[in-house]
Amino acid sequence: MKIVYIIHGLYNSGGMERILTEKANVFVSEFGDEVTIITSEQKGRKPFFPLDGRVRVIDLGVNYHLPRFHRLLTQTLLELRPDITVSLCGGEIHRLNEIPDGSAKVAELHFSHARYYFRRGKGLIHNLVAKRKTRKLEIAAAKMDAFVVLTRRDLKTWTGIAPKACQIYNFVDIPQGEPSSLDSKHCISIGRLIPAKNFGEMIQAWALVARVHPDWVLDIYGRGSMKRKLQKQIDELGLCGKVLLHDPVSDVWSRLRESSCFIFTSLNEGMGIALIEAAGAGLPAVSYDIDCGPSEIIEDGVSGYLVSPHDIQGLARKICTLIEDEELRRSMGASALKACGRFSKEAVITKWRELFEKLL
Repeated sequence: MKIVYIIHGLYNSGGMERILTEKANVFVSEFGDEVTIITSEQKGRKPFFPLDGRVRVIDLGVNYHLPRFHRLLTQTLLELRPDITVSLCGGEIHRLNEIPDGSAKVAELHFSHARYYFRRGKGLIHNLVAKRKTRKLEIAAAKMDAFVVLTRRDLKTWTGIAPKACQIYNFVDIPQGEPSSLDSKHCISIGRLIPAKNFGEMIQAWALVARVHPDWVLDIYGRGSMKRKLQKQIDELGLCGKVLLHDPVSDVWSRLRESSCFIFTSLNEGMGIALIEAAGAGLPAVSYDIDCGPSEIIEDGVSGYLVSPHDIQGLARKICTLIEDEELRRSMGASALKACGRFSKEAVITKWRELFEKLL
């Protein structure tokens, strides 16, 4: 099978880049597929995550907003003649179905339907822009041969918009090794340091936790536009040495397995791959119960806790509960690990193969 993926680049440490890389690796190594990833702005940078050498990367070097990008993409697809072309819902999705290369056109959305409303900005103008962008995405989605979303909850929204919408979870390929012992005095969070990830409220909650448990540390792994602002907040709250901002790491599993609890305060996600990774490391989680993602990964009170968004005190209380009750922490961690089977590589790849074969 000849499969082409289209994405802006592979240089970021985000969940979208991680999942695409791992899927491409599986398809070439286990199924012998011919996989090509077309990027718009890789510009010679190395992929952040390890990419199988058999996966071909073609960088067009042109922002997808420019007319030249569509011409180059059309030319490239006509040369490759793939069986399946998959957009990761960048700008290419809006004209992808016009390209007569003979491939089935698929889009996979790594965000929720409400993604544009959670970007930087507020007020009437921001909402109008978000509404316009959402409508453009809806129109493009309706034209796809398949439109794949990450959660059952988001599928309910898209079903009336895109007739060929379906749902497939992201997967986590858990490497060999023991799960966390859950006895370190470290909690962890992973994500880009951007407004939608909402690390500011996490740090506020940790200020409350630190009053009761000053010997515990919160480790945040990520990079982004808010790093300086978040560090200033840490300094002003007197949390130096108690909240640590780290650069992203490719070996996220070693960091997870050195921690005892995962914290998640994102306000908008397609699913939240970091929550699945945490479960795969045997960590209980405390998460905001946003529209899409956490409630399909965490069973409240069993494998972790779900807290109403912006409930900073409630977040801090649940973190303290896990810190103070070692038996509960271990019970929830075991439940999280057991439930992780739904997101195994085998289960998810099987669904992707079934979809591709149906389209062909």
